[in-house]
Amino acid sequence: MNLTSTPSTQLANELIAASKSATASSDDTVAPHLLQRVGTAWRLRPVPRIVHQIWADGEALPPRLARWRRRCERLSPGWSLRVWSMAKLRALVDSLFPAFSHTFKSYQQDIKRIDAARYLLLYHFGGLYLDSDMTCLRSLEALALPAGTVTLSREASGEVTNAFIGAPAAHPFLAHLLSRLIPHRRSNVLWATGPKFVQGGLRVWPQEAGGCCGGVGVLPSNRVHGARWNESSLCGAGTEAELEACAAAAAPDAVTTHFFLHAWNPAAFRHHHRRAQDAPPP
Repeated sequence: MNLTSTPSTQLANELIAASKSATASSDDTVAPHLLQRVGTAWRLRPVPRIVHQIWADGEALPPRLARWRRRCERLSPGWSLRVWSMAKLRALVDSLFPAFSHTFKSYQQDIKRIDAARYLLLYHFGGLYLDSDMTCLRSLEALALPAGTVTLSREASGEVTNAFIGAPAAHPFLAHLLSRLIPHRRSNVLWATGPKFVQGGLRVWPQEAGGCCGGVGVLPSNRVHGARWNESSLCGAGTEAELEACAAAAAPDAVTTHFFLHAWNPAAFRHHHRRAQDAPPP
């Protein structure tokens, strides 16, 4: 885990610092002269084969989530899977993003820290962020994530989500998102750091980039999520037998599936976990 500052993280800190005078009610460009400094090297930069997941209580995932993580490891042997605890995220922010440290610590909800951290992790390391209640139907290689591109996804409702994000390190769209975190810090979680935050960033990205950048793609839900967030998963309770059957029945380009357990919310996660335990075996 390399927590050494780079020119890219130094630029991100300048962007974050410059954003402190901006407000959430304005979609004006934040320090465009800084964003222009990202250069063009990102256009050819590949997405590293690293999967980032976050579990605030520690690096040991609950058994059900750990089993889904191991499935991804087995199906994607060329990929490295990392689980980030809140303690490690705090160390990352303090070491690499000191301009954001105060805001990160002052968030009233852990989910805001978890949301913000995924953008920070991808900006510094690159790779693929997956919510911890997602797993693989087939190898992550089948995603064929393009170089120089931040790859987002839509849920079945059609809305862009932040549960799945693939990116090369130091991509300008991620720098753009980092520059919007402080102005939106007091908003509702969906708008401060969550899916609505990403949607808002995507909406103003063309003018924010000022013609310097692009490189954002969006995958359809059937390749990434499956069911809607408020529906039962198409893969049942996610036992190995159910996942194998689900993979066989899914479209050939469906790579992951999402159980929407609200794992960031302990009460909701326990509710879903009890339902899974009570379900009869397949």
